[in-house]
Amino acid sequence: MLGDHLGLKEALDKGFISKDVKRAIVHGNPDRVSEQAKLLKGAKLVAKKRGFITYVGEYNSAKIMISSTGMGSGSASIAIEELIEFGIEKIIRVGTCGGYLNEIKPGDLVVPTATLIETPVLRYLYPNYMHEKMLDMPKWMFLKDGFIFVEGFKEVYDKIIENLEIELKNQAGHHYFVGPVHDKDILHAWRPEYNRMPNELILLKNKIKQLTIATDMETGSLYTISHLRGVKSGSLLVVVDFFADQKTIGIQNNALNIAYNVSLKAITKT
Repeated sequence: MLGDHLGLKEALDKGFISKDVKRAIVHGNPDRVSEQAKLLKGAKLVAKKRGFITYVGEYNSAKIMISSTGMGSGSASIAIEELIEFGIEKIIRVGTCGGYLNEIKPGDLVVPTATLIETPVLRYLYPNYMHEKMLDMPKWMFLKDGFIFVEGFKEVYDKIIENLEIELKNQAGHHYFVGPVHDKDILHAWRPEYNRMPNELILLKNKIKQLTIATDMETGSLYTISHLRGVKSGSLLVVVDFFADQKTIGIQNNALNIAYNVSLKAITKT
């Protein structure tokens, strides 16, 4: 038994939620949980605990949970594990990312097919991962140029792409990209001006950029834990510039609205 950081067990005991909810959409940012919940029929706030919030409602006659994970591998892993223990069988992450390709612009969308992981989620796979060579990889992991990748779930990301293409037909100014992403461990440590060894960091970043198309901080945990626990998951990311002007912020917010709609359609059809 896990703890109840999300408050789902408490909500179940109080009758706020039932075990027949099997699909969940997760966000790092709890504010976005509240925004996307507006798209659900009969949305109810069922849990609010330790900064995590969870809504339940219906979309296309399917019961959907929308919950927050917090930022980074550690917090996301706690949330994902508790969702799965509750009984969730399909999860789609909606979040933000930084683009690595020159052609990727703020307001574009990224569908991760795999994730290059360097985060502590590796502890699930290799308890002494920082000091020992990693051997005997499961079939859903692979090595490329010395980096570890975890595969996504094709049936889920194909459904995300299918619905994204439909949604973008009526949305000018947005493009989408499909490929592996970099699961970043500590956000600001990847900024050369904050790192003790900036030149070495730049060399590492350049290697990773040749292998991935974007970077976020939670998709790696989602894919890894999903494989280990036998559930299906996907991820849909909006490319953002945290120093954007107001016009670009508007474009990014519109892309988030697109992601809200696409993720709901995709998770009810997989």
